[in-house]
Amino acid sequence: MLSPSAGGLVWAFKSVPWAIGLAYSPVFFRVAVQAANKLQNVEPRKNPVPDGLASRAHACHMNQLETLPLYCGGIVAAAFAGVAPSVVATQASIYIIGRALYVLVYLVGENRLPTKGYLRSAIFGTAVLGNTIMLWTNAAQALASV
Repeated sequence: MLSPSAGGLVWAFKSVPWAIGLAYSPVFFRVAVQAANKLQNVEPRKNPVPDGLASRAHACHMNQLETLPLYCGGIVAAAFAGVAPSVVATQASIYIIGRALYVLVYLVGENRLPTKGYLRSAIFGTAVLGNTIMLWTNAAQALASV
């Protein structure tokens, strides 16, 4: 049974399905575009990815899938190593917020902003990649202090 101080770990583990949902959310944009272009759904993977929003949605989805195992493993490693639940919960929140912003900027806003991709890259580098590395670093430090 979890102690009351482990509430942060509960959120951290609950964040994993949220991260999976965010990873697959761009697929809905792609499917909508493909449906609008009357592409067949019998073997949808054989359809070409239309340019524009569908292409961006596919790229966003693939990027999310690339980092998802690192994040999930980092949550487990940090919990196993005994990292403070509040730290793990904070890092989980940063990841989820970062991923949500990433999807939003990638699909909706980046082509309308003068940032030329740098905003998306900054979100990815800090909230996603940097934060995931911190999960693993905190786990390693916690294990080293045992």
